[in-house]
Amino acid sequence: MLEVLLSVTLVSLLSLNLIQGGVYLQRESKHAEQSLLVLHHMENYLEYARIMTITGTEIEPQWQGLEEPTIDMTLSSSKQTSSLGVSGTKLEVAASWVNPWGQLESVVISTWVAFY
Repeated sequence: MLEVLLSVTLVSLLSLNLIQGGVYLQRESKHAEQSLLVLHHMENYLEYARIMTITGTEIEPQWQGLEEPTIDMTLSSSKQTSSLGVSGTKLEVAASWVNPWGQLESVVISTWVAFY
């Protein structure tokens, strides 16, 4: 009788651990998916800003709107001169979103557009 009770307890604990592991993997997978989506949209937005800076005109964006997750993106640009005397514009895109755990995450990417 004791062996049966011990076996049932062990099987129950292992089942619970498998369920928790599955939930954890699902959340991590969703987090990775969100991070890749955010990075993809940030890269597109940075390219859009780079083209606007080089041409001096606005163009119509060619990518789909943001559905999931809700991403707040901001663009900042500043005219700068490098230590070698090259003038240009530093473009920086910042994005923030809520991850599957309900925590706010953010990331920033930047580039330099040089003018000769």
